[in-house]
This record gives sequence, C-alpha cells and structure tokens, in this order.
Amino acid sequence: LAISILSTKYEKIHKKLTQLSFKNLLHPFQPFVMGQYYFPIKVAQEKKINLIIYGDSYAERGFGGNLHVASNSFAPALFTYKDKKSLFFGGVPYEKLKDFDINDNDIYPYMPIKEDSFFSSNLSVLQLPYYVNYNPQSNYYYSIKHTNFEVNPDGRTEGTYTKYASLDDKIDGLHYYTWFIKTGRGRATEDAAIEVRNKIITREEAVALVKKYDGEFPKKYYKDILDYLDMEESEFNEIIDKFRPKHLWKKSNGKWNLLQAVWKN
Repeated sequence: LAISILSTKYEKIHKKLTQLSFKNLLHPFQPFVMGQYYFPIKVAQEKKINLIIYGDSYAERGFGGNLHVASNSFAPALFTYKDKKSLFFGGVPYEKLKDFDINDNDIYPYMPIKEDSFFSSNLSVLQLPYYVNYNPQSNYYYSIKHTNFEVNPDGRTEGTYTKYASLDDKIDGLHYYTWFIKTGRGRATEDAAIEVRNKIITREEAVALVKKYDGEFPKKYYKDILDYLDMEESEFNEIIDKFRPKHLWKKSNGKWNLLQAVWKN
C-alpha cells in the first residue's frame, strides 16, 4: 500500500512537471530526462555504487555542445548544481515551485546532486558509445537475436522510417515533434544522420527519407497526450505555434512552411 501511494504521488508530480515543461518550454520530455540523469546518480551515491554506464550519448546525436566531445564520461554540469537558485523545473525557478503546489519532497527525484558532493565521491559516470560504436540498427539486430525485444507493432515510428528506437513511452513522438518545431530538425533527421555516419545509407537516401518523414505529426497517442496535459486541442496548437522561430517558419494560406532545413543546404 505504501509503495502504491508513493507511486501515485510521484505520478501526479511527473504529470504536473510535464504540463509546465510543455507550456513554458515546449519540452514535454524534460521531467523524463531529469529522472534519467539525476535519480540513478543519487541512488548510486546512497548505495555506494561507484560506476554508472549510460548507453546513450548526446554527442552521437549531433548536439550537446562541447560537454561530451572526445570524453568517456558525462560532464558533471549535466547532473550537478552549485546553488538551488540556479535551478529551473519546467521553466519555473526552484523557489517558485511552491506556487504550483510542489514541495521539496515532491521534487526530490528530479533534483540534480550538489557539485561538491559528486567531486568528493568515487563515482564514475561513463557513456558506452565512447567504447562501442553507437549504431541503433546493429543494436536492434543484436537485441532480436539475444533478447525478447519487440519492435513497434505498427511498423515504422511516426516522424521517421525506423521501428526499433526510442519506444519508451507514449510521449516520445511528441518529444521529437517539438524538436522539429523549435529547430527544424526532426526524428528522421536524427536517425538518418546516424545511419549516414555509420555508412548504412548514403546522404542522398537520407535526404529523401527526411523529406518524406521529418516533422510528421504524432497522431497515435495524441488524445492520450491531450488528456495527460489536461489541455484542449486549441490550446495545444497555440502553444506549438508560439514556439515556431520566425527565421524557420512562415505561415502562408493558413499553412506553416519550413524555411530552413538541413537538406536544403
């Protein structure tokens, strides 16, 4: 019963943070990322575990600045903090979370760790792609052979041409779609870029795939997402359009057109 109550409590907090992140940042995935980066490190410190290996790397996906380049470990800046006043959650400063009925206990799983706490520990946080080539297609074939991994039962995933990556939850599709709105770079661009670098497809093939699938709206779980955000479709669309950069998007005859794209250069 205690576990059930705790799960229900944090489910409500996660939902609230997702709503704030979508409205303020057009980043519905932020609470997921916070939990992914912060919570395992916190548990490792509490249980005196000295090694964490993450299977993903921002550098392999073409973003992340200089934090990961030529490094076998995650930069501490990704999961540590010096002062709580510098922290934001869903675009809300730490000290204003109480205005949204979120207290210190509620936000604990989403808190990074103190910088001095990390540097005084023996914990190493490594990233697997530094040692092993990050190739989702090879990983897929390995998983099929050695595990019970199942691909997207509907075939390819919305917004791209692959069917085996980033199938964690219903909000993944919206996460990639919001990328596309804010940057002009969608899920197909990411998948194709990785496969070009791994010499699986040519750049010409990648361009064709990006033109066909990038920016496809994730319809499959749209109603579920609106329910989770406690939002009407009109408000959802208003928020989406508010985050379209003017140098990337122009509306003509009631339709939004992408002005800049990787494949146009």
